[in-house]
Amino acid sequence: MSDMTFPPLPVLYSEHSEQALIAGLLIDSYALDRIADQLLPRHFFLPECALVYSVMLGLFHDNRPIDVVTVAEVLERRGELDELGGLAWFSSLVRNSVGSANVKRYAEIIVEKAMMRGGISAASSLVERLEAGDWEHSPTEVLQSVAAQIESLADTDASDADTLTAPQIAHSAVMEIQAILEAGDKPRGVQTGLNELDDVLGGGFRAGDLVILAGRPGMGKTVLAMNIAERLAERAPVVVFSMEMGREQLGMRQIASLGSVNLGGLMRADLTEDEQHCMVAALGKIDTLKLEVDFRPALTVAQVRAKCRKLRRKNGGLGLIVVDYLQLMQHPNAENRVNEITKISGGLKALAKEMQCPVIALSQLSRKVEERMDKHPQMADLRESGSIEQDADTILFAYRDEYYQPDSPYKGVAEIGIAKQRMGESGKWVRAVFEGHYSRFRNLAPGWSAPAQPKPAARKGGFA
Repeated sequence: MSDMTFPPLPVLYSEHSEQALIAGLLIDSYALDRIADQLLPRHFFLPECALVYSVMLGLFHDNRPIDVVTVAEVLERRGELDELGGLAWFSSLVRNSVGSANVKRYAEIIVEKAMMRGGISAASSLVERLEAGDWEHSPTEVLQSVAAQIESLADTDASDADTLTAPQIAHSAVMEIQAILEAGDKPRGVQTGLNELDDVLGGGFRAGDLVILAGRPGMGKTVLAMNIAERLAERAPVVVFSMEMGREQLGMRQIASLGSVNLGGLMRADLTEDEQHCMVAALGKIDTLKLEVDFRPALTVAQVRAKCRKLRRKNGGLGLIVVDYLQLMQHPNAENRVNEITKISGGLKALAKEMQCPVIALSQLSRKVEERMDKHPQMADLRESGSIEQDADTILFAYRDEYYQPDSPYKGVAEIGIAKQRMGESGKWVRAVFEGHYSRFRNLAPGWSAPAQPKPAARKGGFA
């Protein structure tokens, strides 16, 4: 038989890494987002850690909370808690925990050790089969079989689905072009309902896009986002995360928009008989919308993702996600505000790809806008803008000249700037009617032209 020797067993697994990872996840379940697609129960050597991690993954995919109580409850229901050592096992693990900061590294170590064990197992199998004489297969076939086994050790479940060859990518693009041609005038993507804007956007927002809609307070960001959401919700499920506006405020805006009821009258409960009829008609329209609104404040990306996954399962998909607004979100364990915004914007982009629908994230602008003669927004006005500019597929700016100039010749007209568009034309401004009293945007009348008189604050082109 073979004289092959193998490393001592402790080298082939890391008890500390496996236990530290489980303890870290029990303390901070959000850390599972960073490793769930790479680390599998089969990678663990310690059976108790593999068991607990498999329960955690189940809770994670069901969007249920993960902590000592919820994990122990599942194990107890399955009759496996006592085998593990009861709650005392968890208490000891958490008590000796070093936190969740290095969970990703622990996962890497666990996978590396699993690959080592798998490699040694494959090599041992090769030696035994060749020494014993595998008469059913030629030596070449035995070598090829073991080589394939070794190559598969580096595979993870998440990698294959997202890895395509160049021909596959090109053919996918051609199929998308053919679908556009066959659709003709039918809507492609999520349309805003503003014709001039949709034309510049190539038909609307695409699945997987992160769209940043930015502006100073009072420019109509929330109005525009809700108009887009209401329009799409007539035919597809939409979810809005409203971290700034309360339910009564948002409800009144919906009634004003869809029923052409004066918003001021709604807020004062001072409505004519006709307006009351319009309000009832608006409620009828709202009842048919596939629109859900989450009013929880200061959400994390993980909380938003969990809610979206739940709604996707419930509705069979999502057509649009709206976040109002980005700077009101938070991210645990961020070193500083810039780092926090970086994690949030990156998380929202990943969410758009996962849900295969556009994510519209509203964003505030810096007060520096107010210090300029020309108050049209620029890229530099985006708060903590570096990561936002990088992650966004499309960046739109909302601007209303009358907000700063009450006697503006552009009274009642809003401008929307396309500051960035990954798949189309950028640096262009389009116009639409803004009806603040109805909380809505609408298209300009055919043949509308800009006033002859010069604007009070002339604007230079571009977004630099």
